[in-house]
Amino acid sequence: FMAECAGRCKPSTARAHQYNIDRHILHVLGQRKIGDITRADVVTWFNDMPGAKGACNRALSVFSSIFGHAELTGLRRPDSNPCSGMRRHETTFKAIYLDDADYALLGAAFSRHATAFPLEIAVLKFCALTGCRKSEAIGLKWAMIDGHRAALPDAKSGPKSIWLARPARKLLSALPRQSNFVFSERDDPIAVDRLDRIWAKIRCALNRPETAHP
Repeated sequence: FMAECAGRCKPSTARAHQYNIDRHILHVLGQRKIGDITRADVVTWFNDMPGAKGACNRALSVFSSIFGHAELTGLRRPDSNPCSGMRRHETTFKAIYLDDADYALLGAAFSRHATAFPLEIAVLKFCALTGCRKSEAIGLKWAMIDGHRAALPDAKSGPKSIWLARPARKLLSALPRQSNFVFSERDDPIAVDRLDRIWAKIRCALNRPETAHP
């Protein structure tokens, strides 16, 4: 299964799959033949799994993919995936959608922190202006910017373009070119943990501590 993933998944996804296999799957059911594992086995495994509910759901998704691979390779009969139809744990994640007033509060929070944390705020502003993911902004290089767009060769869903409206282009034009990366200090892109700490401050300033990462 992991050999197949190596050609189909991003390295980060493959690492996450391997972690779930080692930490949650093989640790409990690694001595069982995959063709002998039943729905009852999977239900017990899932309900007894330690950790956050979202992490358990991800492990279940990986296990389901493994069973699907086992069907393709003849180790299980077709349509015998014991994970099919299982109800995932309900998580506390709550999507927050900002209206005009919320965006005004967000902009004010950015302004309050811009002097102390200029690089972090620049990344967060860029995400707000373009809708790109945090990882996409951190990995953005000057060479990817082509006029009114940023051409990402390896985004989460594959190659894609991020269109840059005038405010985003103005933000980029004000940044110093210190390395190949747009949001960088010296030669390296900004560290994820630094960005996460400031995003936590911004969420608290908006009284939205549960809001997901950008």
